[in-house]
Amino acid sequence: MLADSQSKADRRLYLLLTPGFLFSLLLLVTNDHLLKQLFHNWLTGKLSDVAGLFAFALFWLAVLPPTWWRSILVSIGAFFVIWKTDLSEPLLHLLNGLSALSFDRVVDYTDLWALAVLPVASWYAQTAAPLFLSQLTPIGVGALSLVAFVATSKINVITYSEEDQPTYEFREPAFTLLQVINDQFNPDPMLSFSLLDVFREKHATTTIVFRHGCLRRAHIIVKEKGQGSAVSLERADHYCSSVHRGDATVHGKDGPVSDAFEKELIEQLQWTLEVRKTLKQ
Repeated sequence: MLADSQSKADRRLYLLLTPGFLFSLLLLVTNDHLLKQLFHNWLTGKLSDVAGLFAFALFWLAVLPPTWWRSILVSIGAFFVIWKTDLSEPLLHLLNGLSALSFDRVVDYTDLWALAVLPVASWYAQTAAPLFLSQLTPIGVGALSLVAFVATSKINVITYSEEDQPTYEFREPAFTLLQVINDQFNPDPMLSFSLLDVFREKHATTTIVFRHGCLRRAHIIVKEKGQGSAVSLERADHYCSSVHRGDATVHGKDGPVSDAFEKELIEQLQWTLEVRKTLKQ
């Protein structure tokens, strides 16, 4: 009985050697580390969800007995729903507090349609045949897949030195800029100047979270600049093209991160200021 049970467990592990699992794992890794860097559009975002859910489900169906399969699929579906919504924020804070790595995800409710792949994974697990046989290969593939699953949730961080920070100047006074950013972008904390700024150039810092595009969080500095003001990007947490160094000589103001920052914040800020000016006339 014990030998028969062990034999069934070994056969389940061979799900990790089937074409569907290997292809979905390869697609997940290729998409997250190559295609997203080249294109970063809606298609590359959806590919990660579909390939990742399919591979992740098959991994646990291979590891755990069939009597658990329904519970596994329901649990994966529930976790995916939580992960793709603001409900996962406490979990992210816990993970990032315990780990030296930085984890994140993009909140996008349209990603939930990828849940349709879970019944497909259940059917595939019962019908697929492995490409080849080896006693050690399933364990090796399983270990590699765990690394791939974790890597897809890792976010890139770029920190600019003070002299290299992308900076954008405005004619409007700094107090006006603070008010518009607070009203339109819901920064945390809300922007305000210190009482000490009476004796020096006014400046304030905050973090803005973005729901769409490759930029996840922007840590900004708003400064008084003569009669006008300026916004500088101090640090960016992002899914943009693979960037690992906050060095303007490598990435500069024309890099993918600053491009996303301009689109998601600066252009929106300029448009809002123009509307306000027009309404006052």
